[in-house]
Amino acid sequence: MQLLERVHLVQFFLFEAQTLELSPTSAIIAPNGAGKSALLDALQIVLLGGDRSRIRFNAQAGGSARARSIRDYCLGTWRSGEEGRKRRTATTYISLVFRDQDSGLPLTAGIALGASADEPDHRVYGQYIVPGVALSLEDHLERANGRELPLAWAGFKELLAKRCREAGSGPGPELHAGSERFLKDLLLRLRAAPAGQPDVNAYRKAFQNALNLQRVEDVDLFVRTLVAEDRPTDIARFHALLETFRQLKDKVEQVVARIAAAEGVDAQYEKIAQQATRAASCRALAAEFARDLLSEQVEQAEAACEAATRQLADTRRALGEASSEQAAIEDAHGQAQARLQGSAGYGEQAQIDELAGRDRGELARLKRELTRSVGMVREQWQAAARLELPALDAAALAQAQAAWQRWYDALAALPVDAELPWQPAALFAEAQQALAAAQPLIAAVDGHARALHAGVDEAQGRLAAARQNQKRLAAGKAELHPDVVRLMHYLQDEGIAARPVCDLVRVRDPAWQGAIEAYLRGNVEALLIPAADEERAVKLYRALSGGRSVYGVKLALSSAARRGSEDPRPGSVAALLEGDNAEALAFLRRTLGELRCVDSEAELVASRQSLTRDGLLAKGGSIERRRLPAADELKIGASDNRARLRVLREDIDAAERELRELEPALRRADACQRGLAPLADPEPLAQALHDVALEHRQVLRRYRDAQEGREAAQNPDLLRASEQLRELAEQLAACRSRRDGLLGRVALDEGAETAAQRLLDGLRGQEELVARRAVEAFRDADVDPNRVERLREEMDGKWPTLKERGDRCEERARDSDRQLDNLKPEAWGTLSQYAKDHGLALELAPADWRAARRLLARELAQLRESELANYQRQADEAYATATETFRSNVASALYDNFSKLKYQIGTLNRTLRASPAFSNNERYQFHYEVAPEYRELHRFIQRVADVGGEDGLFGSAGEVPAAFRELIEDNAAQRGAASALDDYRRFFRFEVQIRQDDKVIGSLSERMRSGSGGEHRAPLYVIAGAALAAAYGKSAAHPGGLGLILLDEFGDKIDAQNARATVDYLRSLGLQLVLAAPDTAQGTLSGVLDSYIELFRDGDLLQAERIEVGEAARALLLSDQFDLHPELLAEEAARIAAGKAEV
Repeated sequence: MQLLERVHLVQFFLFEAQTLELSPTSAIIAPNGAGKSALLDALQIVLLGGDRSRIRFNAQAGGSARARSIRDYCLGTWRSGEEGRKRRTATTYISLVFRDQDSGLPLTAGIALGASADEPDHRVYGQYIVPGVALSLEDHLERANGRELPLAWAGFKELLAKRCREAGSGPGPELHAGSERFLKDLLLRLRAAPAGQPDVNAYRKAFQNALNLQRVEDVDLFVRTLVAEDRPTDIARFHALLETFRQLKDKVEQVVARIAAAEGVDAQYEKIAQQATRAASCRALAAEFARDLLSEQVEQAEAACEAATRQLADTRRALGEASSEQAAIEDAHGQAQARLQGSAGYGEQAQIDELAGRDRGELARLKRELTRSVGMVREQWQAAARLELPALDAAALAQAQAAWQRWYDALAALPVDAELPWQPAALFAEAQQALAAAQPLIAAVDGHARALHAGVDEAQGRLAAARQNQKRLAAGKAELHPDVVRLMHYLQDEGIAARPVCDLVRVRDPAWQGAIEAYLRGNVEALLIPAADEERAVKLYRALSGGRSVYGVKLALSSAARRGSEDPRPGSVAALLEGDNAEALAFLRRTLGELRCVDSEAELVASRQSLTRDGLLAKGGSIERRRLPAADELKIGASDNRARLRVLREDIDAAERELRELEPALRRADACQRGLAPLADPEPLAQALHDVALEHRQVLRRYRDAQEGREAAQNPDLLRASEQLRELAEQLAACRSRRDGLLGRVALDEGAETAAQRLLDGLRGQEELVARRAVEAFRDADVDPNRVERLREEMDGKWPTLKERGDRCEERARDSDRQLDNLKPEAWGTLSQYAKDHGLALELAPADWRAARRLLARELAQLRESELANYQRQADEAYATATETFRSNVASALYDNFSKLKYQIGTLNRTLRASPAFSNNERYQFHYEVAPEYRELHRFIQRVADVGGEDGLFGSAGEVPAAFRELIEDNAAQRGAASALDDYRRFFRFEVQIRQDDKVIGSLSERMRSGSGGEHRAPLYVIAGAALAAAYGKSAAHPGGLGLILLDEFGDKIDAQNARATVDYLRSLGLQLVLAAPDTAQGTLSGVLDSYIELFRDGDLLQAERIEVGEAARALLLSDQFDLHPELLAEEAARIAAGKAEV
C-alpha cells in the first residue's frame, strides 16, 4: 500500500512551514473554525491537481468553489479586511510524501503556487512528482537575513533534480503544467495493480463525493456513479452507425414527407382528372347513344324502305297482271267485234287453227318450264335428304320436300290446255314462304360443306407436314410441328424463304440441350424471316383464316435479332448456343436473356435468373420445374431418328386414307351446296315462278278465246255475239279503270319508295360522321371504359329513350367541365407552393393540368423508386450493420461488465460481512437489480453470452429486443440523454440493504427519508469507501497502491460502534483514512485511530500537535464498549437486578 506519511505545508493558510505526519488512520481534531477543513483542502489541492473547477473547499460544511479560494489559502486569509490576511505575497508549497509499505520506496508529489494581494488570482508554478525521494520540510525553505523563506520555484526545481540524482531514481523529477497529466501520472505511479489503468474521472468523482456525503439524496445514483466501476462500452462505431442510420432515417422521413406533399398535390389534380374522366366518359357515351339512335333510325328507315320496295313490287305485279288481262280482253273484244261485223279475217278457218296451235304449243312450253323449275327445287331437297346430316331438321326437310313434291305432282297431272291450280300472286307468296322456311336447311348444308372442306384442308396439311418432316428426318433435321410446316409452306408459296431457327443453331454441351429447349419451348421452332420480307410475312400470317388459319407459331424477325446483339457472358445459358446464322443465334440468345447456368440449390436460390440442367428455373423470385423433352423430341441440331420415320410413314398413310374418305363426301356436299345456292334468296325464284304462271294465264286465255272464235265462226249467233261483245266491253272498261288506278298507285309507291330511300341515304350519310365522332370521343385519353359501362347501365335503367339518355350525358359532361374549371386554380396554387418548397421548376401553363399530372407522376416515381428506395436500402444496411455490431461487440462487452459488477459487489459484500457489525447489530449489503425497462434487453445480452460469438449472436440468441430498437429509433430529443448501451450501470437499480441476523429490515433510501442523519451516515461512508477503492483499482488480488480517503465531519452524528465498524470496513478495503472531526467527537474516535492531530488557533496563530494512540491507550478506550465486552453488559444487568431486589 502507498501510505501518505507526511504533508509539508509552506505558506499555506496560517502555517508558514509545517509538517504533518499521518498514520493508516489519522484524524484532525479541532473546534469548528480552527482549520480542520483547511488541512483537508490542502490535500484536495494536490490530489485534484490544483484544478479549481473541480475543488470544493470546506465541502462537507456546504462550501462551494466561491466560499474560499486557493489565493485565500496562499495569502493566509482568515477573516475579511487587510488585518484578516497573514501575508501579502506568498510562495506556497504543498508536498505529500508517500511510501510503499512493501518495498519501502518513497515518492513525493506536490504543487507550487504563488499569490499576491495585488493580484486577483493565484499562480501555479508547477506540479511535481519526485519518485524515490522523500522530501523534507527543509527542502522547501532557504534562509535569508536570518529568516526562513520559501525556496524560489527555480531553485526548488534544481533541488528536486539534485535529490533525484542522489536517490538514483531516474533522469529527474516529473514536472507538469497541467492538472490532467499530473493526475494521470500520479495515479499510474501509485496504482494498485501493475497492469492497471486508473480512470481519472472515476477517481475525481469518488474522491469529491467522499468529502461531500452531506449532499447525498439519491442512493441509487450515488451507488451507481461511485461504487459500480465506470467501464465505458466501446460503442463509438456503433454510435456512428446509429447516427448514420438516424440521418438516413431522417432523409427517409423527409422523402416520405415530400411524397405525402406531392401526393396531396396529386390528389387535387386527381380530382381534376376524375372530372375530366367523367366529362369525357359522358361525352363518349352521349356520342355512343347518338350513334345508337342513328342506327335505330337507319334500321327503321331500312325497314320502311324495304316495305316501300315490297309494296311497289306488289303494285307493279298487280299492274302487270292488270295490263296482261287488259291486253287479253282487248284482243278478245276485237275478235268478237270482227265476228259480229262479219270480218273476213275471222272467217277463215285456217288462220284460226294456226293461232290456236301456236298458243297450245306455248302453253306446253310454259308448263314444262314451270314443272322443271319446281322439279329442280324438289331434287335439291332430295339431294339434301340423301346427305343424311344430323344437323338437318328432319321435319323441316320433310315439309320442304312435301310442298314442292305436291306442286310437281299437280303440274305433272295437268293437261296442256288446263288452267294452273294457282293464281300467279298466290304462287309467288307460297313459293317465297316455302323457300324462307327452308333457309335453316340451306345453312346446315353450307356448314356441312365447310366442315368437310376444313377436314380435307386439315388432312392435306397433316399429309404435307408429314411428308415435309419425312424429308427433314431423312435429311438429318428435326421434326417440326404441323402448324409450323403449314405456315412455312404458305410463306414459301409467296416466295418468302422462312427457315426454322432450330436448323441454324447448335448446343455446345448436349447435357444442357433438354433444359434449354424446355425453357425456349415454341421459340425453338420459330421461323426466321429475312429482313426484306418481314412485312409481307406478317401480312400473310395475319390474313390466314378459316381452314388455313395458323396459331401459335412464332416469326423470328431478322431485323430485330440484329439490334442490340451482344456476346453472352461466360457462365450464361446463352453462351451454350453456337451456330453459323447470326440472326437465329441472336434471336435465341436474346430469348434466354441473362439466365445463368447453376447446379446447386443454394446457387439457384441466391441467383436472380438461373437454370439447372435438370430443368429447375429461378426467375422473378420463384422456382419452377420445366419438363424436359424426350430425346426424340429435341429440335436443335441434326438427329437420326428412324423410329420417327416409321411413325411419319404411318401418319402419311392415315392422312391419305382420311382424304380418300372425305373427298367423295365433299363432292356430294359441294354439289348439294351448289344446287341449293339459288334457293338462298327466295325472291328471284318466286318471281320467276310468278312470271311464268302469269304468262301461262295470258296464253291460256288467248288460246281459249281462239277456240271460242272458231266455234262461233262455225255456228254464228248474232244475239249471243252482241251479248259477248257488250260483256267484253264492260270487262275492258273495268280492267282499264283498275289499270289506271294501279298506275296511280305505282306512282305513289314509287314516290314513297324514293322518299324512303332518300331518308335512308340521308341517315346513312350521317352514319359515318356520327360513327367517327363516337370513335373520336372514345379515343379521348380521359375516357374510362368501365365508367362508361356503369353509366350506360344507369342511363338504361332511368331513361326510356336514347335521345333522353344522350341529353342527360351531355348535361353531366357540361357539369363536370364547370367543376374542372373551378378546381384548376386551387390545384395550381398548391403545386406552385410545392415547387417553391422543394425547388421544382414549373415549365408549364397553369391550365395544363395534364402536364402537371405528368410532372407529379415523374416526381413521385423519382421519390418512391429512386430516392426513397435508395435511402431505405442504405438505412436498412446501416440498421443491419449496427445490429450486428451490437451483437458481436457491444452486447459481449456489456455482459463482461455485468459479470465484473457481480464480482465487485460480491467482493464488497463479503468484506462487509467480515467486518464488525454496526449499531443495533446492523450490517449493510450492496444490492442491485435489473431496471424494469431494461429487463428484456438484459436477458437478451445474457442469451448472447450463452450462445457465444461463433454461432452468430442474433441467429441463436433471438430477435433484437424492443429496447434496442427504441435506442436505435429514438427521436432527436432523446439523443442527448445517456443510454444503457453507453453505461452498463444504467441497466440496474442500486440500493444499500440494512440487515439484522441475515434478514433485510430496510434500505438506506427508506432510512434517509424517515430517519435522523446519524442513522444513514455509516452506510454513506460504506458507499463512499467502496467507490473510492474501486476508483483506485483495488481488489482482493491487488489491495495495495494509493488508498487515501478524506472524510470531513466524521464524528458528527455517529456513535462509537458505527465509527469502529466503518473504520474497520474502510481499512479492509485497503484505504488510508484522514478524518476531520470536531473536538466533541474525540472520545468517539480515539479508540479507532492510530494518531490524531489537534489544532489550536488564536487569531492568525495556528498550532498543530500530533498525538499517537498506542495499543494500551486504544485498549483502554475500548474497554467500556458493550459490543466488544458483552460481560460488562451482563454485569450491569446483574447490578440493576440486585438493586431492584434490595428495594
